[in-house]
Amino acid sequence: MNRPVTAKAQNQLRLRPKIQTCLITRLIDQEVSHAIAVPRPCPEACGMASTSTALNGLLEEALQEASIGETTHFHWHATAVGIAALWQGDAPPNTPPFDQAVTEGLEVGLDLSREEREFHQVSNGLVLLFHS
Repeated sequence: MNRPVTAKAQNQLRLRPKIQTCLITRLIDQEVSHAIAVPRPCPEACGMASTSTALNGLLEEALQEASIGETTHFHWHATAVGIAALWQGDAPPNTPPFDQAVTEGLEVGLDLSREEREFHQVSNGLVLLFHS
C-alpha cells in the first residue's frame, strides 16, 4: 500500500545527509555527538556587541575621573562596575586586545587574569571592562 509522503517526511529525508555528515564518533571514550541543526552563518553576531545606555553612561562618567594608572596602550580607571581599560592608540584594534590588557595591567599592579571580560564602545573610545 502506497501512502503519500508528507512535507515533513520529505524535509527530514532531504536533511538527513547533512546531519549524518556531522556525526562524530570518538573511539577513546565512546562518545557520539549528533548535530542538532545545520549551522548557518549569523552576520549580525559578528559586529560589536551593543551595550546598555545606563552602563555606557556609568563608564563615560568614570572615564572623566583621574586614571589609576597608564600603560603603553591603556589608561586604567576604577569604576562602579569594575576596572576599565581605555584604549590609547591611533586606531582601535579589530578584536578586543584582552591578553594585551591583562599583561599591561600587571605593570600597574592589577592582576586581571581571572576576571570576567567585556568590551564597550563609548564616546571616549574602546573600553575593556574587567569585573568579578
